[in-house]
Amino acid sequence: MITRDTWQELEETVTGLALAAPVLRYVPNTGNAGDALIASAVWQLFDLLKVAPLVTRTRDVSGGDIALYAGGGNLVPEYQDCARFLERCLAVKIKQALVLPHTVRGHQSLLERLDQRFTLVCRDAESLSWVRHCAPRARAFFAPDMALRLDIPRLFAWCERPTNRMRFLLHSAGSGTLLKYRRWRAAADRLQPRDGVLRIFRTDVEAVAAFKGPGQLDLSQLYGSHFRYRLESDFVSRDFLSVLIRAHEIHTNRLHVGIGAALLGRQVRLADNSYGKIKAVYDASLSDLQSVSFLQGTERPL
Repeated sequence: MITRDTWQELEETVTGLALAAPVLRYVPNTGNAGDALIASAVWQLFDLLKVAPLVTRTRDVSGGDIALYAGGGNLVPEYQDCARFLERCLAVKIKQALVLPHTVRGHQSLLERLDQRFTLVCRDAESLSWVRHCAPRARAFFAPDMALRLDIPRLFAWCERPTNRMRFLLHSAGSGTLLKYRRWRAAADRLQPRDGVLRIFRTDVEAVAAFKGPGQLDLSQLYGSHFRYRLESDFVSRDFLSVLIRAHEIHTNRLHVGIGAALLGRQVRLADNSYGKIKAVYDASLSDLQSVSFLQGTERPL
C-alpha cells in the first residue's frame, strides 16, 4: 500500500540535490498524453519541496551540473531518450544525476558504466533488481510511478485559474502548438464510454496483438510532447482525466490510463504491454486496490 512514507526516500533525495546545486537542472521525458500525468505529478512534488529547477534539454547538461530526469518507461530497449541523458552525463562528467521512477530493461553496457554519482529510482521490483545487478556502483531504490502521487483536485483547481489558462493559451499560440492541442481536445472529446465502459488499447511499439485497438481510440497516443512547459503538462493531464471520468469502468493496456482511472475511483481492468511493464507496476503499486484487476493469461476484455 502506498503511504506518505513510501515517498520519503525520493523526497529526501530531491531535496538534498536541490540544496547541493546552485542550479538544479530538470530534463523532462518526451512522451504521450499519459506521460503528462507523470510530468504534472513531478511539478507538484517540486512545489511541495519548494524546489525550482531549470528545465533543460539533454544536450545542455554540462560538466559539474546536478540534473534530474523525469519519470517514465523510457530506459528500455524500445526508447533511447533516458539513455541519451545518461550518456551525456557520463560524457560531460556531471556532478550528480537522478532518474525519477522508471521502468528499466536492457541497456546493460550503459548501466555498467554508472558510478556513485548516479541514482536510479525504479518503479517495480524487476527494474530494481536489474539496476542493482548491472549498475552495482550506482544508487538504486524503489518508488512508485510518479503519477500515483498526483493530487487531482489540486490539478483541476490549478487549471481553473484564469491566469493559468491565459498563460497556457498564449504560450501554445507562441510556440505553434495551439492547433495540435485543439485537435487533441477534439479527438479526446469523441471518446465516449459504451454502456459505461471505455476501452483504450495501445497501438504503438508496445502493443500486444490480442489487445490492440484502433488508433483513434488510443487516448494516450493522440498527443505527444517534450513536456518542457509545466502548464502544457497540466492542461493535457486535466483533459486526459476528464475523458476517463466519463466512464464507470476502463479496460486498457495503457499504464497511465489505468493509473488515472484508479485515482478517479473507477473500476479498472488492466492488460499487459509487450514486455511486462504494466504487470510489474501493478504488482508493485496497484494490486492492493480493489478497484483494479489484472487480465490473466488468455482472459480478454469485455
